[in-house]
Amino acid sequence: MIVLHKQKIIALKARKVGGTSFEIALSKFANKDSIITPITLDDEKLRESLGYLGPQNYKYKTEEIKKLSLKKRIGMSLNEKKRLKFYNHIPAYLVKQRLGDNIWNTYTKIAIIRNPFDYMVSSFFWEMKTKKKKTDLSFEEYVLKRKDKIKANEKIYKINNENIIDYKIRYDNLQTDILNFESKCPTLSGLSDTFVRISAKGQYRPKNASTVEMFKNAPFAKELIQEICKEDIKLHNFKVPV
Repeated sequence: MIVLHKQKIIALKARKVGGTSFEIALSKFANKDSIITPITLDDEKLRESLGYLGPQNYKYKTEEIKKLSLKKRIGMSLNEKKRLKFYNHIPAYLVKQRLGDNIWNTYTKIAIIRNPFDYMVSSFFWEMKTKKKKTDLSFEEYVLKRKDKIKANEKIYKINNENIIDYKIRYDNLQTDILNFESKCPTLSGLSDTFVRISAKGQYRPKNASTVEMFKNAPFAKELIQEICKEDIKLHNFKVPV
């Protein structure tokens, strides 16, 4: 997640949508007041090599911790994520709560969205290659057993089931949508070109694993996603693999 106070932008980060590359590109426009949450060590090295600002202003200040309830402070001591005020993939409701209504209501909130069928293919290969406990699940078994994953990004896009994103960037139209957003925010001049030159976390999915191919032998998985995501499929005109 990144907050650019100068440009009045809150960039919320969903999973498996090219968010890390976009976040690194946005870092180019950050200053000492911006909020930048940490990413992986390798990705931080890439961001540093480009000369962009890294993680900053994402932790609670000492005076803020003192104002928290005893229960929250105990929870922070037991949970590393709870020690952070802002973190990677933080839900929208927490960002709103911690930034305050004044900033939340006056800043432009942006995020990348992705076709749910394509998203689940990407999620499958990412888990198969990064999880310590490997499984021998087929793609269809993975979707059916991990159906909680299908709408895992809802917490990034919505609060109380209401959309809170002002500008949605489509994963299947990244460069154009980023360029359009750049035109709406002149202070981000060069963002699209910067993003095109950055490639983070793109090594997990085989080149021949297209969404259409993956769903050819996964009819029940396809049916499940169609049912769970029917509103989003209709709203964004997402393609259903055939």
